[in-house]
Amino acid sequence: MEKEEIYLFLQDGTEIDDEDYYEDLDDQVIIYLSNSPKFILESIKDLNPIGEFLSRIRQQDGSAEIVDQIKKLLYNNEKWEEMTSYIKNREVKTKLSHRNEDPQWFEDLSTNAQTKEEYLTKGCQSRIRGYLAKAESGIKSKLQFDEIFTQFRALLKNNKYNGHYFDRQTEKTKERICDENGQFRCEGRFDQDNCKYGGLVNSEKESGDSTMVHFINPYESSEARIQFSTWNLDHVIERSRTIVPALIEAVEKCPKSKEINIDYFYQLLFTRHNLKLVHIVCHDKQVHCNKKCV
Repeated sequence: MEKEEIYLFLQDGTEIDDEDYYEDLDDQVIIYLSNSPKFILESIKDLNPIGEFLSRIRQQDGSAEIVDQIKKLLYNNEKWEEMTSYIKNREVKTKLSHRNEDPQWFEDLSTNAQTKEEYLTKGCQSRIRGYLAKAESGIKSKLQFDEIFTQFRALLKNNKYNGHYFDRQTEKTKERICDENGQFRCEGRFDQDNCKYGGLVNSEKESGDSTMVHFINPYESSEARIQFSTWNLDHVIERSRTIVPALIEAVEKCPKSKEINIDYFYQLLFTRHNLKLVHIVCHDKQVHCNKKCV
C-alpha cells in the first residue's frame, strides 16, 4: 500500500518541513485536519496558564522536585489557608484607622495622633512647611519679601498646609494623592507622564493595562509607613533652581504700579499644580531642563 504524504502547516500557512521544530513545541499543542488535506498546529496553552507554568519548570534541571513542591503547596490545605489568612489579615489591618485598633502601626512613633490619617496628614503638612522654610532661606534680602511670605503663610494656613494630600478620608477627594484605601502610586520622573518601574497594580491588571509603576500603602503596616517616608513630593519646576530665583527677579523688576502674582508662585511651591509624588528611584535631582516659570 502506497504511503500517503502528510503536510503540516502553522495557522498562518507556514509549512513545517524541519523535524527539529517539534522539539521546541510547548505542551498542549494540538494537530487537527483542516478542510483541505493539511494538518494544522494550534496551541491551546493560553487556556491553561498553570499547565504552561509547570511545563516551563519541567524544562529546567531539577524540575521534577520543583513541580512536586509546588503541587504540595497548592494542595496542602493548611499552608494554603495560612497564606490566604495572612493576606486577609493584612487587608483588614489596612482598613483599620484608630491607634486602639492597630497599635502595632503606631509603634516607635512620638506623636499624639490618634489615627493613621491624622499622622499622615501631619507628615504631609511637615513637608509643605519645609518647602516654605527652604524657599525663605533662599532669599538673602528678606525685608522686601516679608509681605509675600506673609501671604504664603495665610494661604497655607487657610488650606491647612495641604495635609489632605495624604489623607485617604479627606473630603477633598479630587486633591488627595492616594485612593480610598490609602494606596499611593508613583507619578513618575519629572519629565515623564507615568512611572516606568515597579510592580503591576491590581486595578491595572484587571483592566488589562500593563503600565508598570511603584506603589505603596503606608496605611497597611509600620514597615510600609517607614518606607513611605522615603518617597518624595518632587517639584517639577524646581524650587531652589528655578522658582525662588524667578520670584526674586519678579520682585526686583515689578513696577510699583503692579503686584506680584502671589497665587502663581504659591501653586508652584506648595500645591499639586507643580508637585508629583515619586518613589526615591524616580526622584531625579539633576537639573529639570525645560521646566521653567512663565
